[in-house]
This record gives sequence, structure tokens and C-alpha cells, in this order.
Amino acid sequence: MNKSKIYGRPFFENGKIFYPYLNMESRRSFAFYANYRYLTDYASNKKIPVMHYVEYEKTTSNEGLARYRRTVLFSDSSHLMPMPYSSIFFDSLYDRVKKSKSLSHATSWVSLNGTKFILNEPYVVDEYFAELLDEEGLIFITVPLDLSPYCGWWDPLLDGKPRTKSYLICDKKDIRELEYIQIKLEQTRVGFDHPKSLTPPSWNCLKGVQYD
Repeated sequence: MNKSKIYGRPFFENGKIFYPYLNMESRRSFAFYANYRYLTDYASNKKIPVMHYVEYEKTTSNEGLARYRRTVLFSDSSHLMPMPYSSIFFDSLYDRVKKSKSLSHATSWVSLNGTKFILNEPYVVDEYFAELLDEEGLIFITVPLDLSPYCGWWDPLLDGKPRTKSYLICDKKDIRELEYIQIKLEQTRVGFDHPKSLTPPSWNCLKGVQYD
């Protein structure tokens, strides 16, 4: 396991600059997870320069650190690797997912077997989302909330919910692999894979966040 100190965006509060961070354990290094495009500028394994982000508030920093934690949980549980956004390797799959009329905040992921997946995390989903994907020969699962990387629209309340949902999409021929991933995600959700049977933190949990 890798142990990393992950920084969120610095912020001003009561005339003082704070550098929030989270000590994380993960299967891979920060660089591995950084290919998830919605971590860009929100989290880093080094202090983020103050001059670029002094306009952001504490809530933005919290959102970024929580997003990094969920990205690690999703990737480590599913054994999927985030890929660079510009990869032409996924172009045809994106074109098919677009026909669901719900493609938004989408990212590319690949399994250890080389199977391609699209993680689609939209705010609005077409009422015929499943049917439109089926017409394109695609299938999907809904990622458990506490393991969903993006979770758009931060809400710090204990009973708060994000306004996005996360759908993992692949070709129908890869259904067995998708089913395996679904099992692994559910095992993590209920604490089966944890040595102390601990369930993952809630999607907006800030436990462990400290400040330099």
C-alpha cells in the first residue's frame, strides 16, 4: 500500500492561509489516480500554490479532498485504471454512449484485461437512458454513492446528497467483467474487503482532513 499526503486547494479564513491535506493509503501512487480529469487542480501530492487559488473557499478544498478519497476507493475496489481524457482509444465507445443523450462528466477507464469502460456522471439523465444504451449494445451499472468519484454539487450536511449519479458503461460482450466489478464495489460498500469490516466513509465525509 502507498501512503500519501494529499493536499486540497488552499483557502483564506480569518485572515490566515490554510493548506488542507489528507493522509491516504492507496494501492497506487498519486500519479496513477491523477488521470481522472476531475481531480485536476483540486488535489495534489504537493502544496497547491496560493497565488492561483486564493479566491476559493474552504468548501472547495473539502470537496476536492473528498473527491480524491472516493476516486481512490472506486479505482482500488474495481481494479480499474483512469485513462487520459484525450485517448483516441475510447473514441468509438464515447460516440455510442453519446446516443444515450446523457453523456456528461464522462471519463475513460480500463481494466487489467484491457476492457474499456466509460464512467458517466451526469446531473440530468434522459428517461430512456437504459433503452438508448441497449440499442447501442451497451450495458451499465450504477456505482454506489460513497464510491462515486465526481459527486457534483457539494453538500456538507450529514443527510446531504450530490446532484449527480455515476454510471459505469461498457460493451455487452464484457458483461461478465462488469458483473465482477459490481460485486467488488458492493463488497467494499458493505465492508467485506476491509480487514476490520469497516464500511467506506459517506460521500461527503471530512474525517482526517488536517491543515498546515
